[in-house]
Amino acid sequence: MDNIILRFENLLERNHLKAIHIMKKAIENEPNNTEYLSAYGVYLCRNEHLAEGIKLLVRAQNIKELDPGTTFVLAIAYMKQDKYLPAANNFKKVASLYPEAYYNSAICYLRLRNYKKAIAQARELTTSDILGKEAYNFIVDVFLIDFKSEEAEQELLKYEKKFGKDDTYHFMAGNIKFNNMDFLYSSFHYSKIVTSGIDKESYFSKYAMSLFQNKQYAKAAEIYKEVLKTDDYDQSSVIDYAYSLYEIGKYQEVLDVLERYKGYISDLSAFRDLRAKAYYKLNLK
Repeated sequence: MDNIILRFENLLERNHLKAIHIMKKAIENEPNNTEYLSAYGVYLCRNEHLAEGIKLLVRAQNIKELDPGTTFVLAIAYMKQDKYLPAANNFKKVASLYPEAYYNSAICYLRLRNYKKAIAQARELTTSDILGKEAYNFIVDVFLIDFKSEEAEQELLKYEKKFGKDDTYHFMAGNIKFNNMDFLYSSFHYSKIVTSGIDKESYFSKYAMSLFQNKQYAKAAEIYKEVLKTDDYDQSSVIDYAYSLYEIGKYQEVLDVLERYKGYISDLSAFRDLRAKAYYKLNLK
């Protein structure tokens, strides 16, 4: 390794200002030295000086093809700046060495609303035992975003053949059924998710709504209570939670919930109506 780069890397932890000075001086003396441009560009990108870091790495790339690790750093930097097309292009260059680059490029194409390319990139990972589950989940999500439920169902069948009916299977199946407003089966599938790494916030609102639509108010109230502990709720969650409590006769809790979350409720008519009904029921007691 070049002596200047060694000094730069060794000084970064002890005296990063001196390290930066050394590298800037080296680039000034040899403006076309791709090793210097890459080393400093990677440092800048990793320390969130994205615009300057990208500029240096592109400058190096125009002189000589970057090594795969540096190309990956450049792609991440582009992605952080919402420059999704150049990010995707650079991820694809190194995907054979870094499989996660396929997933990242798929996300980039999704942000560009190029659903076909997003799915094509994710599909490269479906044979992977490590990233395969995430890839299928991503593909199903994209099909649902694009209102293609039948295609999503086909992907679910492929997933089942490879991985079986695990938590991720039920998560995807629940989302498909919810998207089709088949709330009976969406609630069934969500209820089958037990102890996986699937974040509750990613499906609990849909689970609660599915139960509510099926008039399973006791269970809906239980799940809505959990939903309101997260950041993933809106006024409809509050109203439906309060209504569920009302239907199972917990009138004081209805009033408590409405009072606690009244700042989130813009539908004052629903708020007043439900509060009045709860007061009435309490007075009957």
